[in-house]
Amino acid sequence: GVTRFRLGIGYTNVVRLNSHVLSGTNKLAGYINLAAGREIMEFYQNRSSFDTRFFINTNDHRQTLVWQLRPLQLIGKSSHCLPDGGDRTAYNPLLRLLICGSWDAGISCVQVDTDELLWHRTDLLGIQNVQMSAASPDLLYVELEAPDYIPGSYGGVVVLDVRSGTELARYEKWHSFYTHPYLARHVAVADDNIILIDDEMAVVNQIGMNYFAILDVAFREQHIAVAEGRTGLRVFDDGGTELLHYREPGKQNISHCRFDREQPRVHCLNKISADRGRLITV
Repeated sequence: GVTRFRLGIGYTNVVRLNSHVLSGTNKLAGYINLAAGREIMEFYQNRSSFDTRFFINTNDHRQTLVWQLRPLQLIGKSSHCLPDGGDRTAYNPLLRLLICGSWDAGISCVQVDTDELLWHRTDLLGIQNVQMSAASPDLLYVELEAPDYIPGSYGGVVVLDVRSGTELARYEKWHSFYTHPYLARHVAVADDNIILIDDEMAVVNQIGMNYFAILDVAFREQHIAVAEGRTGLRVFDDGGTELLHYREPGKQNISHCRFDREQPRVHCLNKISADRGRLITV
């Protein structure tokens, strides 16, 4: 079989495994041996999903396929759920639900075992990403950016009941949102502040930003890593105390970050341009 794949920044990538051609959206540019590169695949898996899941959108039969990374195997598929890709798709392995969002066509929820469409909401537009956490598997967090050309649309973060699609809460002042994959902790971005949020969605601390945007956030137990582009990488404890501030020489962008699973280290991507990057361990 063929063991090489290309991951692109901001465009569709292709994975070729034996006779199967898979496509999706991820963040790393370049070619990596599939067997040796699974750690990097896991590093760049969609942050919307739980830790060990890796899903890919394919157009072969107009289906969305759900893959498990370790071991690499197909665990579900849907013909109802056709997302725009990237962070607009998430998989809930506890409830076996696939979430697919779109910029201008709303958001859907599918039971992957039966390919049953459970709900579809067309009123949520401008979807940027969707996220879930094992700490609250019944909740779905949807980040919206109001399209200028659609009257009445709004931005912010909407919290939905994942089983029914019912809206439970709305936070229109937040324009970015990140949730811990297995603990009830969250990070929001609003008014040039990094906002730490607890399990009751109350503000724990607000930290001033060093950059005009937060490009990525990663969690590990009591620690939070924040990628702030040209101003570097910052690591905080869950109360907001800054533990580390790393800057790349030449103020090169730190665009993505992940904590090491085994060691107290942070891996991040120095995105030099749209077609090449460098992994850094801090």
